Amino acid sequence: MKAFQILFGFMAVFALVWLLFYERRQSSTPSTSERVLAYGWLVFRRLVCFLVAAFFSFVAVGVVLAAKTGAFSFSSVGAFLVCCFIAFIAAWVGVYGGGRRRGSWDERAVHQERKKRYGWRW
Repeated sequence: MKAFQILFGFMAVFALVWLLFYERRQSSTPSTSERVLAYGWLVFRRLVCFLVAAFFSFVAVGVVLAAKTGAFSFSSVGAFLVCCFIAFIAAWVGVYGGGRRRGSWDERAVHQERKKRYGWRW
């Protein structure tokens, strides 16, 4: 539990620095520190999100394997679908990040803008 709190605290501080100092300045060319911070956030976000996606994928596989042994029920189908959905959302956030507006699917367009602005290749 302590490791989770430390990880969450680090992620929150990193996100606040990113949002307050860099994400709002879209018109100017990015400085070297901004590029380093953006790349660090990209790597950190992808690492965390892909680990979450892998975990829930393994849980989904575990649910399927448990269902093959005869423990099948509709609750296991629901658990499988929920795990697959969470894994998909975590992978999506890992690849594209968040958009600027809530409730809309602008993540891909915003990611393309950030790729162009910061010179990301992936």
